[in-house]
Amino acid sequence: MSILSDRVRTSLSSTFYISILAVLLATFVIPESRASDSTSDDLSKNFSNMSLLSKSDSNNKEQPFKLTDEIQDLANPFKETELKGAGAAAKDWNFSFAPYLWLVGLNGTIGVRGQEVDVDISFGDIWDNLDFAFQGHAEIVYRSQFGFIVDGTYLKLSTKDVKGPFNTKTTTRIDMWEFIGFYRVYNQPTGYSEDVGYKKSSVFIDLLAGGRYMNIDNTINFGGNGPIGISNQISGSQGWFDFLLGARIKWQATDRFFLVGRTDFGGFGLSFSSDFAWNIQGFFGFDITNWMQALIGYRVFYDDYSDGKGDERFVYDAWMQGPVIGLNFVF
Repeated sequence: MSILSDRVRTSLSSTFYISILAVLLATFVIPESRASDSTSDDLSKNFSNMSLLSKSDSNNKEQPFKLTDEIQDLANPFKETELKGAGAAAKDWNFSFAPYLWLVGLNGTIGVRGQEVDVDISFGDIWDNLDFAFQGHAEIVYRSQFGFIVDGTYLKLSTKDVKGPFNTKTTTRIDMWEFIGFYRVYNQPTGYSEDVGYKKSSVFIDLLAGGRYMNIDNTINFGGNGPIGISNQISGSQGWFDFLLGARIKWQATDRFFLVGRTDFGGFGLSFSSDFAWNIQGFFGFDITNWMQALIGYRVFYDDYSDGKGDERFVYDAWMQGPVIGLNFVF
């Protein structure tokens, strides 16, 4: 019995110690193991999230470059000037040049040294009366808001009038230069542009202010018909400058077709200017390419100038009008 009791006592003691060890393991070792497993799971999730983020960043290329640019901007305040200066300057300025031909007719009164003649040359007879012509229009625009225009015209016209035994030949050289600044007061897309799908359809309005220089050189030849003829020639030239005010409107109807209208008036009767000058013109345009446009239109210009008295009197009171054709090159 003693031997049996000793065995039982030993078994109970072993059981007691094993129970205590199990409690200790359950209290300290297993939670730590689970914590370590949870930590490794969190780490694996974090690494997984990081890989997802890297994939997302690779798909979204703007975010890393944006962050990099911001950091570089802090490190280099001159970055915008260095990298964007040339591109911004190129977009800020626009230049165009349009050589054109004004098939002009001349109708009015021209006087030199007190002698006046009536001139009537229609643009239909331009090829018979036009000796030489050149016209050009240059324009520079800054940020689609401000701009400057230079327009030059040179014409040499001749006409002959026969009345009975006498004939008169008149030769007129016209130099006309316009120097005009403008301010764009309105520039908006048309209401139907988005519905129709036009990207360039818009309307703009410019206010014009500047001046026009005119120089007229008149030569009048008086002659007699028959075997015994008489001839006499008088000539004279005069130049004057007119301030002018006006407006221009352009309607870009579609991505390729547009209409332009312009009018201005000047003179104002100043000591160095004409009594009155008025100009109106309209054009239909077509974009052949991104840098070349075809233009066709009509222009009417009236100028009333006189100076001097008696034999020194100079008169130019005439209308110039006719169709215009040309090409506009955009740079």
